[in-house]
Amino acid sequence: MTQYSKGGLHRYCVILAGGDGKRLRQLTQCVSDDARPKQFCPFWAGLTPLRATRHRAALSLDPKRTVFVVTRAHEGYYADELADVRPWQVLIQPDNKGTAPAILLSLLHLENLDPGASVVFLPSDHHYGDEHGFLAAVHRAFESAEERAQGPILLGASPTHPEADYGWIEPGPLVETESRSDLFHVMRFWEKPSLTAARILFNRGCLWNTFVMVGRVRAFLEMIQRATPHLYDNFARHETTSGQFDSERLYETLEPVDFSRDILAQSPAQLAVMNTGPVGWSDLGEPERVIRLISQLDLKCDWLDNWHRSGSYAS
Repeated sequence: MTQYSKGGLHRYCVILAGGDGKRLRQLTQCVSDDARPKQFCPFWAGLTPLRATRHRAALSLDPKRTVFVVTRAHEGYYADELADVRPWQVLIQPDNKGTAPAILLSLLHLENLDPGASVVFLPSDHHYGDEHGFLAAVHRAFESAEERAQGPILLGASPTHPEADYGWIEPGPLVETESRSDLFHVMRFWEKPSLTAARILFNRGCLWNTFVMVGRVRAFLEMIQRATPHLYDNFARHETTSGQFDSERLYETLEPVDFSRDILAQSPAQLAVMNTGPVGWSDLGEPERVIRLISQLDLKCDWLDNWHRSGSYAS
């Protein structure tokens, strides 16, 4: 499905792989005999979520323009997986200070490389039943982002049920464009609503928030600067003359900042949302979700019997 378009020279992919994955630590311990973060855990047939994300992205996005954001403490897990990646494509954070610093670090890196760049952010812990359908939506989002001089575009998945453990996006009016009829203004974000509220959102036609985002690098930077000027200014103060960062001192000064809560939720008027359609999206954020997916895919995993015997999972 490779479709590096004529605009692809300025299209980049950032895979976010710096999280600690604490909610899945018990499961990763069962699978790997250590407490590695979930993105580095070989849940099925030796395949980790990070490797699956790389493979998925490479179906449609140029691997030579794919950047990985990781955390130094996880080097023992990502060193082998990313051994074939050029050094400029791996951004190593001294510490995990939340999603916002990780995203800002990658944006400033890309702006330095290519001031006209557009980017898609992919979390490294997702699964898609229809990968080609998902990547087609990413492609459409890139086209829309490059056509319009407005803010980033979020990809929302069509919900299959009123899930209370996901974030939701409430779409607003249709965005007027020349070529798109599937782009909507963002009315509001709902982060892990109650089950009652999730049922209302489901019936109202709201979307699951996949945290996949597409847009011009400059548009992302402007949004971050407006929503969290202290974070943006902190990075600017620690930038060197070569456009790099004194990352040790920078990260020592940072407080954790969550991109969804502290930036997206503060900026709905600057955002649009595109419905990916029924692409079978799942966020592997809870052990039960991973086990359910393995069952649905009818995968044979050596560690699964041990997990069930431990009583950690109630079926």
